[in-house]
Amino acid sequence: MERNVGEHKHSRLQALMVLDSAPANGREDYLRFGVAHIWIADPYKHTVQEADREGIRYCTDLVPETDLVGRVDFNDLFARVDEPTD
Repeated sequence: MERNVGEHKHSRLQALMVLDSAPANGREDYLRFGVAHIWIADPYKHTVQEADREGIRYCTDLVPETDLVGRVDFNDLFARVDEPTD
């Protein structure tokens, strides 16, 4: 799938959350085009990674935080994924 992300010089997109199915090179594209922070959430593995210009790292407490977005607790979201459905 071709993406036209970042063609505009003044993008307002400063933070982005993607599911873990996004290809790694797609993450690099977002950073290259000016997205400051990316959170990569995998609800099935219960992991959150943070990506920025410093690199990609796991968020071990599952509560990433940025000045723009604030704190987001993925623990509750992941618990809902594990709940049985009727």
